[in-house]
Amino acid sequence: MGIYSPKGRIAFTHRLPLETGQVAFISQSGGLASRHSHVGIVSGYNFSKVISVGNQIDLDLFDFLNYFRTDADTKVISMYVENLKRDGNKFVKLLKQTTKEKPVIIWKGGKLKAGHGAVISHTGGLAGNIKLWRSMATQTGAILVNNFQELIEMIQACLHLKVPQSLGTAILTGGGGPAVEMTDECEAYGLEVPKITESAQRMINEFIPEVNSNLSNPLEFGANGGHQNSIKVIKILDKEPHLSSIMITNNPERYTDRGLSMDEVVNDLAESLSPNSDKNLISIHMSFGQRKETVEAVNNFYSKAKEKGIIVYKSVESAAKCIYRLWSYGNYLKNQ
Repeated sequence: MGIYSPKGRIAFTHRLPLETGQVAFISQSGGLASRHSHVGIVSGYNFSKVISVGNQIDLDLFDFLNYFRTDADTKVISMYVENLKRDGNKFVKLLKQTTKEKPVIIWKGGKLKAGHGAVISHTGGLAGNIKLWRSMATQTGAILVNNFQELIEMIQACLHLKVPQSLGTAILTGGGGPAVEMTDECEAYGLEVPKITESAQRMINEFIPEVNSNLSNPLEFGANGGHQNSIKVIKILDKEPHLSSIMITNNPERYTDRGLSMDEVVNDLAESLSPNSDKNLISIHMSFGQRKETVEAVNNFYSKAKEKGIIVYKSVESAAKCIYRLWSYGNYLKNQ
């Protein structure tokens, strides 16, 4: 299909955003290139350029990856890959050079038998064994994702989250069941949920009683919670040296029920970490229904959060995968 470049005023379909951004997308699918170009803006980011390479009869993935490696307008490189046309060793070498400068997120299509056959039919190339791609990602620091939604979420993480220095994660939620669920999900995807220090627990206990609460991690407050108490807890956790991520559940519909404005809630969250904090604050949206008022509150929360650069994940699984992959990327860079 060609090129979409907001800065160059070039597009391959109509109604694409004119605003330029920091994300590049190289795609072997014209349909996915078009879809991503439209979805990016509602996901909180714009593109430097989007390239649809098709069957790579002239220029290929290698050429465009090499271009974006030094492109000053691009902060994050994302790719949808079905097959390689050149020597895989050269591609690995280029990936190693590129990931030292900026993250490269790869969505590999045609991983299983039926998908492999579809790749051959679609672009006429050999898809390659997924085990080889996983090995390549480990060797090069590339971030491998499994589908379109994971691609979007990982781009958001690379744009807005700091590279975690550890896997230590604090969980803040309102009930025992969700606390157990979130802990299981975090640990299942490689994160750690360590106990917070006794001094931090004592400080929290000054305004949240131990009755009907767990103050160690996961932190669940039951009826003792509330927005303002959660903000106080985040400020305390910000000083815990063994934590890199703070995960908090947010129920936008409950904020409106309690008379809180969405601007107030989001501003408080955005300012809860100190300016020099090395931690990430991740919001998990847990909805309690699909009433009209609920949908409006949720959409308003997402919109306000996006303005402040706060990522809102719809599941703990999504958040945990992104945090772990970003930590793995940082760990790779440390060992180079």
